[in-house]
Amino acid sequence: MTNFNQTKLGHQLKHNALPNMALKDLLPGDVILSRGICTGKGLCISDIIVALDGGDYSHAAVFDGKHFVQATTKGVVASEPVRQIEHQSYLHVYRFLDSEGNPLDVSLPSLPVTNASHTMLGMPYAYDELVLVAMLVIMRKVTSISLLKDIIELFGGVALTKLREWYKKHIKHSESRSVICSEVVAQSFWDASDGNGKPYGLEIEVIGRHRSGNELPQNLPLDCEQFLDNLEDFMAEENPLFYQANQLLVEQMTMKGTPSVKQTVIAGSRLLPANCVSPCDLQRCQTLHLVGNYVD
Repeated sequence: MTNFNQTKLGHQLKHNALPNMALKDLLPGDVILSRGICTGKGLCISDIIVALDGGDYSHAAVFDGKHFVQATTKGVVASEPVRQIEHQSYLHVYRFLDSEGNPLDVSLPSLPVTNASHTMLGMPYAYDELVLVAMLVIMRKVTSISLLKDIIELFGGVALTKLREWYKKHIKHSESRSVICSEVVAQSFWDASDGNGKPYGLEIEVIGRHRSGNELPQNLPLDCEQFLDNLEDFMAEENPLFYQANQLLVEQMTMKGTPSVKQTVIAGSRLLPANCVSPCDLQRCQTLHLVGNYVD
């Protein structure tokens, strides 16, 4: 099949240039990246994710051979592989290929990936994608004050002083850790082993991997400044490992061009924990290749 791997981000994908794919064309281990539909006139969470992340997708899933394993508002589930046109603008298929262009089950077996995805079934979802938004905000992928104000409005009454209470209510409701959609994919490939104990992983460009010019302007409005301070405070307190990983990635990005800094890392490793992987990271992953448009 022709490789339509995306090389540039931040522009609309040419859907008519992609071959349509049915269920019979999917392979176990394929990654499904999609763009959520926003109903109404206001900015919704899918818009926020795409605007912050710099890619073309707001959701991710992995195909296990029969189902899409994905994080939903009901937790991590194995869903019927349907397009759900009322919820998704498009579903694109990304395929893991080795350096010689071979897919899973030609190079590496797909079963370790799908088995790993099944170990996450039933895990709580990171409440309505807001943790993904929080992660992207903390990493300063904010392009304007107006977008930041939209995010504050989207968070609603929990945006400032109630943010910590929101987190404890919706994230820490269980001893099981909550996961975001792209984390399910990254963790599935990291937990898969080649038989010698080496994880499959997903090679992702870390340095400058998102849009340039994301720096916030000086003299932020007070509500924006308070929001960012509160967000960093509660993430550092409630999830220190996650926060430390984010700070490491921020530091790496500020060192762009430094010879000693690796340009790509393997998702799931210490340098890029699975819970710090975004849909944009999966889109520009070196080992995932865009192969088609899923139409059921």
